[in-house]
Formats: sequence, C-alpha cells, structure tokens
Amino acid sequence: MGIFIVMEYFGTNLKNLLDLKEKSKLNTNHMMVILYNSLLAMKFLHSANIIHRDIKPSNILVNENCHVKFCDFGLSRSLPQSCFGKGSGNTKRIRDALLRFNLRENYSEQNIREQIHQKVQRSKDKSKKRCLSSHVGSRWYRAPEVCLLESQYDTAADQWGLACSLYELFKTYESNNRMSDDRHPFEEPNDIHLFPGDSCYPISKKYRSRVSSDCVSQNDQMRVIVRKLSHQLGEQDLSFISRDDSLTYIKNICKETEVFKRNQMADGNTEYDPNPKASVMNSYEFAKELKDIPEDMIKMLESMLQFNPYMRHSASECLQSPLFDGIKISEYEIAAPNKIQLDVDMDDAFDYKNACSDKFTKKDYLQIICQEAAEVQQLRKAHIEEYVSKHSVRQ
Repeated sequence: MGIFIVMEYFGTNLKNLLDLKEKSKLNTNHMMVILYNSLLAMKFLHSANIIHRDIKPSNILVNENCHVKFCDFGLSRSLPQSCFGKGSGNTKRIRDALLRFNLRENYSEQNIREQIHQKVQRSKDKSKKRCLSSHVGSRWYRAPEVCLLESQYDTAADQWGLACSLYELFKTYESNNRMSDDRHPFEEPNDIHLFPGDSCYPISKKYRSRVSSDCVSQNDQMRVIVRKLSHQLGEQDLSFISRDDSLTYIKNICKETEVFKRNQMADGNTEYDPNPKASVMNSYEFAKELKDIPEDMIKMLESMLQFNPYMRHSASECLQSPLFDGIKISEYEIAAPNKIQLDVDMDDAFDYKNACSDKFTKKDYLQIICQEAAEVQQLRKAHIEEYVSKHSVRQ
C-alpha cells in the first residue's frame, strides 16, 4: 500500500532561488523577511518537540511573498521526555532559560558561557536512553555534534543547518551586488557554500572499514569547519563532546590549523591549547566577505554558527533581536499548543543498537500514518465548514 500526502503548494525553494543568481533580484528587504519567517517556522517546529534533521536550502520553501515553510520531514523525529525534560541537558531548554530569566541583562556573554559550560558538565553524568542516528543531514549542512557521533543531539542541529542556508542567501546577495571584475582571481562565482566538505569521517562510506583518521581527506567536513571556526575552539566550546575518540580527533584537527601553529611558535607548546590567545587567533570574520550585509544580520549568523550546540542561539533568542523591529509581528511568534511525542519515538520503541523494533512493524507504521492523516483531514473539514458558515453571504 502506498501513501501520498498532498500539501499546500509553494512556488519554489531557497536553492532554486539562489540558483537564479542576479536574476533573483534579491534585496535586503527580501533577506530580512526570509530570515524572519525562517526563524518563525523554526521556533514553532522546535516548540512542538520536533527535530527536522535535514535543514538545507532545497528543504526551505519560499513563495512570492517570502513566506517560508519547511518540507521533507522524512528524517524528522520527536524527542521523548528523557531528552527534553528537566535535567535532560537539552540545548533548547537551557537556551530558553536565558530568555525566561533575563540572564542576558544581568550577565556578560562570558559569564553565560561559563554557566552553560557547568550545566553541560553536569548533564554528561546523567544517562539517557535515546540514541539518534548519526547519518542524518546533508553533509555541508551537518552540525558538528552530528559529525562527531554525539547520540544526544537535539534542535540545535537544525539551527546550524539553517545558518548555513542563510549564509548562502547572504553570499548570493553579496555576489549579485559585486561587479565581475571585483572578484578575487581565484574565487569561483558560484562558490557560495560555507562548509563544502568532500567527506565526513567516519560517517562516509569510504571510512566504514575503520580507516584511521590519519587518512582522512584534507577537505573532510570537520576539517573545513574547524579551519573556518578555529577561533571558537577553546575548552568551553569542546565541552559538549562525550566520546574520548571524538575529542582526540577534533583536538588533532585543531593542531593543524593556523591558530594553534602560531601558538606553538610563540610558546614552544606542542600540546593542544584550550585557551588560544586572542592576539594570534586566525578568526574567520564574516564581515570581511559579506560587506554589503547589515552588521546585525552577520552577528545573528555568527550566533547560530557556534561550534558548541549549547552556545548556539535558538530561534526564540534570534527573534528577540532588534534587527526585526521594523517587520516584527508578535502574534506570529507563537509556539505550538502542544509538544508532539510519538509512540514510535519513545525511549523503548526502538532498539538502536541492533536496529530493530519489538513493538512496531512496518504495517504498524503505515497504520499510524493513515490514522494521523484521517484525523488531520477531519479537523481540516470541520475548520472549512466553520469558516464557510461564518462568512457565507445570504442570497
């Protein structure tokens, strides 16, 4: 039996829009509205306890009014109570607490980072049942915690994918505004991707046979990310990594970057430096290559591209930015009325170690989808009938 889901039509997606290049006629107002609407969608999605797990330009639908919808939920999952409840160490729970208790008004950014660092260390000691698959998300939009095989990642991974997609939007606008002879001689006109890795150790197929990390491509996904964000990678930024092998791997990559080489030359230190000196850091500054993008947009992009998922700003935080004061519609910044907790995503519903389920068969999954579709159809029909009765014109 096949299942077909018919959804609302949207004219295009962000990838197709970016492929138009200068023909898209993007301006700052378009970017602002797309950014705002993307964050609205992300806030609602995450408040419903859903992780998309494959946010990329082709999965961000856009229409002529710059309205935004996310599509392709084939990899999405809901989180069980153990992964978002009290004491779970959930990134969104921690980030939302910053807004709820107005911590940003009372503490500096460094104080907040230290508090989050302490919370992360405490949450590591608490075991969680749920393990999420590591082979999710398209490679160039895959968050560091997923690349490093963290099994307890959550909604922050979506924020990373959205930030990478928005970077491409900004880069396309920047490229469209530059004359062709102003381009760097070695810069490709179509090179708008932020982290274009050619493999992802150890997830990629060629590494399935446990190839040593010494054989990893120089353009491996983590190497590309670290080269551009090496200025972030102090002790606090690596504190979320729970696997010893992943921590060793990332530290070895850090040693290869210019920032750590310079530290070694200055201090004669051959070990990983958890607190690289700011004066010699090889900081990747978006402002240098996105000269036509408003400063507040760049700051927001940087806040969403924090290497540590706990330091990464949530959609709710981003929506508080004064950047949106001119277009903000508060009644649209809503959260989902309820958190979705699917039976098939509960802690004991699936044996992730052996990749099997004792509770649900394929037939069960099909029945659940059909039942959900029928309920939605009934609610939609009732809504339409109510709307027609209220707005009908007497003949």
